[in-house]
Amino acid sequence: GAVYRGLKPIHWCSHCHTALAEAEIEYADETSPAIFVRFEMTTVPAGLEAFAGKLDVAIWTTTPWTLPADMAVILHPDAEYAAVVHEGRALIMAKALAGKICEKLGWGEPQFVDWSATGTELAGNEYKQPIFPAERGTFIYADYVTLDDGTGIVHSAPGHGVDDYNAGMKFDIPVIMPVDDDGCFYMGDELGCGGPFGGMEVNEANPKIIEWLDERGMLLLHEDISHSYPHCWRCKRPVIFRATTQWFVSMDKTGLRAAASDQIDNEVQWIPSWASRRIGAMVADRPDWCISRQRYWGVPIPVFKCKACGETVATEATFDA
Repeated sequence: GAVYRGLKPIHWCSHCHTALAEAEIEYADETSPAIFVRFEMTTVPAGLEAFAGKLDVAIWTTTPWTLPADMAVILHPDAEYAAVVHEGRALIMAKALAGKICEKLGWGEPQFVDWSATGTELAGNEYKQPIFPAERGTFIYADYVTLDDGTGIVHSAPGHGVDDYNAGMKFDIPVIMPVDDDGCFYMGDELGCGGPFGGMEVNEANPKIIEWLDERGMLLLHEDISHSYPHCWRCKRPVIFRATTQWFVSMDKTGLRAAASDQIDNEVQWIPSWASRRIGAMVADRPDWCISRQRYWGVPIPVFKCKACGETVATEATFDA
């Protein structure tokens, strides 16, 4: 009962054309573009009626190429959010970060509106999808959003990240996947495709997306940062998070995580002793185990699908055969 097939974001190597488990990932430093962007709001929270039509939400992301799949912005449920006025428009951001943000943007001291709300209170508001403005994104909240950096509001593409996916599932946010096996955007002008960036590889699209946002007055700031980024153990190239249909072992449905943690804490002697904390943290934070691969060698999963009706055939008899 622990094995299931599902559409979830996994580590995907667009060079090797396969899913990767967490254990197959190596980390190395990469330089990425970090951008502050304003999304135009289409709803007006109570108390900001004076800024109807002149109201934005500020987000921060290090993956501009995921913006075509944006479907939500995520706030911390208990954090206090404020609105800062600049050149006649109001911009919603975490109040604790407003001073740092305004300094970065060259706006001087923040000019606050007499208004504030928590992430929970703002949930359900909507904004124009940044690449496809006829579509709408939704305000949601999750505990993992921090006030350490950025704007305290995270752009969310549930098809491109495990945390975004898990948060989105709680609010019925759809999973959009505009990127193919080669790491290139699908051609097309509708949601689920690359729009103006159709056919481009995601890293190739990054500077084009930033330029596109800047031309439309949506880009607030662009700066490059160095951070640890996952790479494929086979080809040593950076991987992407991409929602595909794979086979998984659930870490929690049959108690695998709890049983493994109990063995680590109580049954195994670790030399040196601190090693238990390292492996324990890995098990505690590990997502469901992706066990399928899109490779032409190795041991395949002995599961078959009926071509006529699509039903999965996986029985004791087929396994034995």
